[in-house]
Amino acid sequence: MIILAVDTAGPMCAACLYDGESDQSIASISKNIGRGHAEHLPSVIQNVLDDAKLSFENITHIAVTIGPGSFAGIRVGIAYCRTLALALDIPATGVSSLNAISFGVSQALNKDTLALLDARRGEVYLSALDASGATILEPQAMSYEDALLKISDKQFVVCGSGVEPVVKLSEDELSDLEIMHENAFPEIETVARLALNQIKDGITHELRPQYLRQADAKPNENFALDRA
Repeated sequence: MIILAVDTAGPMCAACLYDGESDQSIASISKNIGRGHAEHLPSVIQNVLDDAKLSFENITHIAVTIGPGSFAGIRVGIAYCRTLALALDIPATGVSSLNAISFGVSQALNKDTLALLDARRGEVYLSALDASGATILEPQAMSYEDALLKISDKQFVVCGSGVEPVVKLSEDELSDLEIMHENAFPEIETVARLALNQIKDGITHELRPQYLRQADAKPNENFALDRA
C-alpha cells in the first residue's frame, strides 16, 4: 500500500509518499509558499515521486487535507486529488487538518490532545483525539469563551494557533496547562499516518471542504434588479 498524502489547507504545499506496510515515509516535500498552491502542487508531487523513484501507477491510495484552513488552498488540493484518484481509479480519503495536528501531538506524547486554530472574529476551530488517535471532539467552531471551558479542566495537551487568544481570556494563568507547540498546520507525514489509520479502520471521509462556518461573503438573497 502506497499512500500519496497532500496538504494545501494552510501555508504549506506538501506531499508525501507513505508505505502502509512498513508504516514509514518514503519521500516527502513541504514548502511554505503562503499562496499559489495551484501553480506549485503538480511539481511538488512530481518531485516526491522522483525522490522515491516511483511513478503514479505505484500509488494505491490518496489522502488530502480538507480543512479547516485556506479557502482557495483547500479547493486546490481536493480538486487535484479527486482528478488524480479518478484517473488512476484508486480510492481517496479526506483528512481533517485539525485532527492531523492533534494526532501528531497525541502520538508523540501518548496523551489526549486538543488542537485549536484561530478562526478570527472571536472564534477558534478545535478538535480532540485521545492517545490512540480516536476522536473525542469532532472538528467544530466555537467562541474563545467556550473553548476556554474545554481546556480549563486540563485533561488535554493543547496545541495550535488558537491557544494563545483563548488562554488570554483566563483570569488564571493556567500555568500547569501543557502546551506542545503553536503550529497552525500538520506535518505531512502525520497526515499520511492518520490516513493510513482511517483506511485500516474502513473510515473514508468524502473529499469535501471542511469549512466549519459560513463564508464571510455571501449573496444577498433579498436583492433583485427590476426587469425592464
